Amino acid sequence: VPPKIIGDDDLGIIGSQSKFATTKAKGQILIINQKERSIYLYDGNLIKISSSEYGNERFFKENLNSTFNDIYLKETGQNYPYNNNTVNKIGIGIISTYDNEYNRFIITKIDYSVNTSFGVVNTLLEVVTEGKVYYVKEDKNFRVKLLTGAIIEVDFDNAIYFTNLSWTISFDLENKAWVSFHSYLPSLMFRNQSTFFSHNKQLATLYIHNKKNEYQILHGSYKPFIIEYVSIQNTIEVNTSEFIKFNVIVRKYDNVQKTFYNIDNTIFTHAVFYNDKQSTGLMNIIVKDNRLPKDRYMQHTLVNLPNTILTTLRENYWSIDDIRDYVINYDVPLFTKDWSTIATQYPIDKVPNPNATSNLKNWYDIQSIRGQYLISRLYFNDNTKTDINIVVLYSINNNTESNR
Repeated sequence: VPPKIIGDDDLGIIGSQSKFATTKAKGQILIINQKERSIYLYDGNLIKISSSEYGNERFFKENLNSTFNDIYLKETGQNYPYNNNTVNKIGIGIISTYDNEYNRFIITKIDYSVNTSFGVVNTLLEVVTEGKVYYVKEDKNFRVKLLTGAIIEVDFDNAIYFTNLSWTISFDLENKAWVSFHSYLPSLMFRNQSTFFSHNKQLATLYIHNKKNEYQILHGSYKPFIIEYVSIQNTIEVNTSEFIKFNVIVRKYDNVQKTFYNIDNTIFTHAVFYNDKQSTGLMNIIVKDNRLPKDRYMQHTLVNLPNTILTTLRENYWSIDDIRDYVINYDVPLFTKDWSTIATQYPIDKVPNPNATSNLKNWYDIQSIRGQYLISRLYFNDNTKTDINIVVLYSINNNTESNR
């Protein structure tokens, strides 16, 4: 069979600089090119899945390259010696695997930036500037000189000196779509015929994924489940968002009967509703139990606690009413990505800016959220219910045209 050209470019195309980034599964090949900041899928045809057609094009253009390798290269003219070595305690790189359970490719990028100045020296005797991060070739470690004169070893997990730029994302092969970011940053991934495994180098643990009745716990650490989506009623007219309804399945797995069963009165624990200028801030969701006796039910519906919003199960829909704007400062961002704020929650994309909203806003200034779209960010964050599985089916917004 003669060779077949599947792609052509004067500067090269579909090559990969990372030996653990290419994965083959089900007759398809995942190829990651960091230099080009592109991701390809080959299934007989070459598909650039990091293009705008598949979403996240801007994210990959900004985040697929190796930031720390670029820092080291600028300092020394050479590539970082532990690039493409994610298992090493100070290693970076890209790895990938295939998940047979959900027919998806999973990609993890391990990368960091330096929060202070950076240098590369041969010996400890050259570590002279206080507060500066040095890579010492002699002992193959990062070192910092403190104000006391002591020289300490630091690793990438030290949030004072390094910012974590790592992420994990998955691509659904059936729908040819990027599905989700994930709250684990493994140093190694591999698979068998039924599931996949990940290794955490900090904890030296191996985790088996896709366990029934064990959700949101990864390598012994609980992470919240977060889903965010945009609702657009009309791209021209300004609308007021009155309430939101969503249909979800909340279920547990029965290990004896080997099947799932639905449970009641459990739903998301927190929410943020926002647009470009308005936001509810982070709200606690309180479930109104319709099964309560009438006197207790009425008392329950009158609960008015700070930073709370009520939800009710009506037939097959959960409904959240009274979505209101609690922004007190319209001159600051509604969210923050500042490392000092998100470091303890990482990996996460952003958190609500505490300087933007307040439940102490004067009641006569509180208005409905108005705009051409509404973004809903829903959280399930309850580490006492790690056997709960939430399947989001769809959401409906009730919007009315604003007469302003």
